[in-house]
Amino acid sequence: MSDIAIRYYSRDIGLQRDRKFRRLRLKYGYWAIAVYEILLDLIYADKGYYIVYNDNTKEDVIYDIYNDLQGKYQQSAETVEEIISGLVDSGLFSVCHFKLGYLTSHRIQEFFYRYTVERKNVKVDPNIWLLTVDEMKAISVRSSILSFFENQPNLIKNRSESDEIQPKNTTKESKGNKSKGKEIKNTSSSEPCSDGKGSEPQSAKEKPVILMLLNTKEEYPIYKADVHEWSELYPSVDVLQELRNMKGWLQDNPRRRKTKSGIRAFIGRWLREEQKKVSASKGQPSSGNNFKNFEEREYDTEELNNLALELLKGENEECQD
Repeated sequence: MSDIAIRYYSRDIGLQRDRKFRRLRLKYGYWAIAVYEILLDLIYADKGYYIVYNDNTKEDVIYDIYNDLQGKYQQSAETVEEIISGLVDSGLFSVCHFKLGYLTSHRIQEFFYRYTVERKNVKVDPNIWLLTVDEMKAISVRSSILSFFENQPNLIKNRSESDEIQPKNTTKESKGNKSKGKEIKNTSSSEPCSDGKGSEPQSAKEKPVILMLLNTKEEYPIYKADVHEWSELYPSVDVLQELRNMKGWLQDNPRRRKTKSGIRAFIGRWLREEQKKVSASKGQPSSGNNFKNFEEREYDTEELNNLALELLKGENEECQD
């Protein structure tokens, strides 16, 4: 374990239900999460906020994961490599950094920053680091990492112009191999790296396929990756056309528009119902419930909470009377 390594890291409750794992779990099952967690362990125990993953080190990383997964139902090394690529495509690791030979993410670096706040003289590579000065200040102003960026005006200027820094080309050496490594080619030098943070891991230049009106009159973007994911989950449905139908419905029913946190659940319910209708028309068994004449109400979590509060308020008023 290196001097800069982290000795523990927190795990989010419900990680296995994160929608970013959905497509991978449909294909690889729980192995997708297992590979992800082993990668986190390797990253935090190595450089602390990234690991080198290029032509020279890829086999070593895959072997470490493959070795940790030993057992009756062990996956092949090729499957492990496929899962790693899938984790990147799902936005769990920075796509741009992956192309340059690194595995890291905004979330990983944020945890590293929090963990090392009390350490002195912690150094990071500004060409790999993703957090902005403002983001670091919001977490803590005591970090030596923050001081490093504040003492270098050029880096501060770069960080204010873009949320991400463009990683430079670098030469790395394979673990246990003293031969000189090959230079990693920068395949996207004209674009800043994206770490996939936020609900949609999309590039800054990608335009949404369609926009959904929310109850706040804001527009929620739907991207090609979302359409592709829903098309895999509901293969009998013309997802894009149904999204157009939803958009029209939301425009015509302003009082029933959804919250930002509830819009995706609304889309999922709509598509499931369409899948059931198509299956029924083809005489195929439906995975829906067996309750007839039961109308599924389109409440999201926030709406249910508000309804519960109103009911409690009414009961309290009756008690006071």
